[in-house]
Parts: sequence; C-alpha cells; structure tokens
Amino acid sequence: MAGQEAGSSAMTEERGREAMPNQGKKRRDASKPRGEGAWEQVLAEVAERMEKSEHTVETLEGHVLSEIDAMKDEIQGLQGSIIARDDRIAQLEGLVLSLQTCVEGMREDVNLCKRVA
Repeated sequence: MAGQEAGSSAMTEERGREAMPNQGKKRRDASKPRGEGAWEQVLAEVAERMEKSEHTVETLEGHVLSEIDAMKDEIQGLQGSIIARDDRIAQLEGLVLSLQTCVEGMREDVNLCKRVA
C-alpha cells in the first residue's frame, strides 16, 4: 500500500494538486433570508393564485353543468321519440294481426267457394 500512496501523490504533484482526503460533500442551505414583509407578499401571491384557480374551476363547473342540462334535455327528447316509435310499432303489429285474420277468413271463403263449385 505504501507504493500506491507514493504513486498517487506523485500523480497529484504532476498535475499540480496536493492529495487531500475526500471529506464528503457538504450540503449548503439554498434558502435565502427574506425581509419582514416578504411573507405577507408570498401569502398574497398564493391567495391571488388560489382565487384565479377558483374562478377557473367555477367557470369550468358552470360549463359542465350547462352541458349536462343540455344532455338531459336531449335524452328526454330521445325518450319521447322512442316511446312514440314503440307506440307506432304496436299499432302496426295490431294492423298486421287484423290483416292476418282477414286473409285467413278469405282463404276459408275461397275454400267454401271451391267446394260449392
């Protein structure tokens, strides 16, 4: 190990640096001191941002609610048209059944005519 220490110090001398043990990184405090009125200013900025975001949220909420109301109206209109269509289908089914009854009666009449003739 003595050879390694001598070699490493020789390398540092060639580079122009002295060998120093690694003392680890020191953390520096990145916070900056603020004046007395700075906290009030920060709080005022935060309050202003919150007010703007609340206004934006209220606007968005109003838009969403109006769209929901419009969709409800559309759904009610569609339900009304579906009910009307179902009523027409029921009427048509009734007409088809009465036509079937008439056709069967006509077949019986034709069969009677064939027997008589």
